[in-house]
Amino acid sequence: MNNRNAQNYENQELLNYVSYGVMETHASIDENETFSITMDDDGDSSVILDIRQSQSANLPPGVKTSGYTDAPRTARASLQDAEKSGTGLPYTVNNGSADKRLIALTFDGGSTANAAIDIIDTLASRGVKSTMFLTGAFIRRFPQIVTRLADEGHELANHTMTHPSMTAWRETKRHTTRPEISRQTVINELTRTERVLEERTGLRFAPLWRSPYGEYNREICRWALEAGYLHIGWTKGRTWSENLDSNDWVTDENSPSFKTPDEVFYKIINMAKKPQGANGGIALMHLGTERKKREMQVHLILGRLIDTLREMGYETVTVSELLYQSEIDISGLASQKEQLTYGN
Repeated sequence: MNNRNAQNYENQELLNYVSYGVMETHASIDENETFSITMDDDGDSSVILDIRQSQSANLPPGVKTSGYTDAPRTARASLQDAEKSGTGLPYTVNNGSADKRLIALTFDGGSTANAAIDIIDTLASRGVKSTMFLTGAFIRRFPQIVTRLADEGHELANHTMTHPSMTAWRETKRHTTRPEISRQTVINELTRTERVLEERTGLRFAPLWRSPYGEYNREICRWALEAGYLHIGWTKGRTWSENLDSNDWVTDENSPSFKTPDEVFYKIINMAKKPQGANGGIALMHLGTERKKREMQVHLILGRLIDTLREMGYETVTVSELLYQSEIDISGLASQKEQLTYGN
């Protein structure tokens, strides 16, 4: 494919994604459903779990990434996960160490940003830094918001270029890789988004990514690790009341998956009250909402949520800080990402 055709193809992909105007739907669970652990490419459910045990952590030196601090760390990898991925890293991190009262509030930026200013202002008023997973479409449409996020110390992470569905979850309820998704597809989705970020803002991502719709498996995560990105999910449990998905992406009030802001607030607080219940947690919210009624927009609980978690002794941190505090070593990923994306 020549450069002009490739650019036209990329533009059409972005047009298709943005024109749908829909929020994410996730491979999620309702209150009465049993959680199905993410499958790998062979249907093996044993390899993608929350990482709650101690692992090692170095933050990669020498690369300027928004909200991402260079610092020397002592490395000690988890042998089990190192053997599985061959990199010294797990395939995905859905939870940090349960030994510390830390929680990472993360936000996905897909194709809309109508909640972003409220969120940024609230975080600023509490002095909280968060991790933002951004698509290429978001970066192209809202470069000023992306720049403000970086200027205020938030960490920027990769949410792919065109937000493709990567597994067959919707059809089969199994996370087998879709036929059209290859190693090169995954690498292109990540490297193209990084280039767009650099072109529009001069910034670089932390070596972290989140798969669209919560669809991933061992094969997909391995390909992303080869591109220099560690997959970050969110805290999962057997029911909705035991996970940290805010379900802010559900718009149909008649759906059992629709949760009011108060339901989301008390779900998280009730988790936090349990011994180690929300320790090392990774919460999922979005920078855009399609809920028309403002009183039903989940991001409006953010200030109250942060205040209450602090009163309970929790500290809100970025994902990179959570990894560091959980002794998960990502020191080798930044240079690997730079090499593949820019040839540096």
